[in-house]
Amino acid sequence: MKIAVVEDERAHALLLESYIREWAAQKCADSIVQKYENAEAFLFAWEEEKDFSAVFLDIQMQGMDGVALAHRIRQDSRAVGIVFTTGMDEYVREGYEVSAIHYLLKPLAKEKVWQCLDRIFREEKEEGCRLVWRTPKGTERVETGRIWWVSAMAHDTLVGMQTGQGVMERTVYKSFGQLEKELSGDLRFVKCHRCYLVNLSHVCRVEKTDVVMDDGQKVPLSRRMYQEMNRRFIDFFAD
Repeated sequence: MKIAVVEDERAHALLLESYIREWAAQKCADSIVQKYENAEAFLFAWEEEKDFSAVFLDIQMQGMDGVALAHRIRQDSRAVGIVFTTGMDEYVREGYEVSAIHYLLKPLAKEKVWQCLDRIFREEKEEGCRLVWRTPKGTERVETGRIWWVSAMAHDTLVGMQTGQGVMERTVYKSFGQLEKELSGDLRFVKCHRCYLVNLSHVCRVEKTDVVMDDGQKVPLSRRMYQEMNRRFIDFFAD
């Protein structure tokens, strides 16, 4: 697990880091803890590698506060566990808006920190549907539910990704075959063409020559794969 502590008070940051490291040692969990003294410093790292399992955010910081930073994180990821730390308990509504796991009131209690980490660790193991890949912007971890479609592109792959601004194309430094293999255990993904995979949960309808996605975009459907694609689509939404 890669865990960020965004805290402008050094004493609190060091205490929180010690609690996390103690928890990791007890759970025999591999973990990396990185401290940032403000939101801007964290965002610089986040833009390079969106592979954090958890982010502990101080709400009241100079510059961008923790609530604004949480909203910014949620534009890219719904999977990362967000935990607010604060000296006041007046921000509960904002926590619901960004699906925060918990509020930790200062002074921080070790058992509360550990409860948050236990939940994040448990959910991460249960979900088990994330990939790590390299893009032109760096290395990132992504939940597969955000992938709408995958397309072969020379030695790399083009991926349609759900973001805060809609579905955006992203170049991934993996071959189509490699990514197809990594997604093979996820029943949502179906090959509809020799160069395309689609995520059934984002498919609107299946036509004779195209798969129509929820945003109206069309992905090519080969004649040879039509029957299987249509069957999988019907079975997926049968319930």
